[in-house]
Amino acid sequence: MRTCDITGEDMYEGFVFDDNIYIKHQKDLVKKIKKYFLEVSKEWTEEDWLEFSYNQELHYWTEWYEDD
Repeated sequence: MRTCDITGEDMYEGFVFDDNIYIKHQKDLVKKIKKYFLEVSKEWTEEDWLEFSYNQELHYWTEWYEDD
């Protein structure tokens, strides 16, 4: 189990951003991506941001087991 670095919620699955930031909710991940690139005003959809970040290898989705 991990703890979301944004909300503090427990998580058994979610996103890992920049190899060390655990994020439970997709909307929070998109906010983090925008802030990372200082492009909060860019007119992309949420899916565009996710695809861009994934293709840049900045985030991935994973699952954890209780004993992790």
